[in-house]
Amino acid sequence: MREIHDTDQSHTAPVDVMDDGDRFVVQADIPGYESEDIDLRLEDEQTLWIDVDEDARRSSSDTDYVDRQRPDRSGTVTVDVPDPVDGTEASATYERGVLTVRLPKADGVDGRTIEISER
Repeated sequence: MREIHDTDQSHTAPVDVMDDGDRFVVQADIPGYESEDIDLRLEDEQTLWIDVDEDARRSSSDTDYVDRQRPDRSGTVTVDVPDPVDGTEASATYERGVLTVRLPKADGVDGRTIEISER
């Protein structure tokens, strides 16, 4: 398991990396976020960065909490894949707390941001 590191605590994010022939499929369990809270980027053709940043505005200060145990969470998970991938053809979905990123295998392609689509 990889850790999502933030300033207050670390929590684990189970991540699977599967070789699906012509692509790698990365699945990460990161429940409790909205897709707009997750940024993906591919660097060096082999490193996927998953940045999560829970919008602090959702925990508005005008709310009177009796007890609050779920902190605002943000952090980063990095995932290395064994072979270079084509970031221009990468895709991602986020459904029920599971982020699925599809990374087609390729050679000599620069990194880029990956958009997450809703299902």
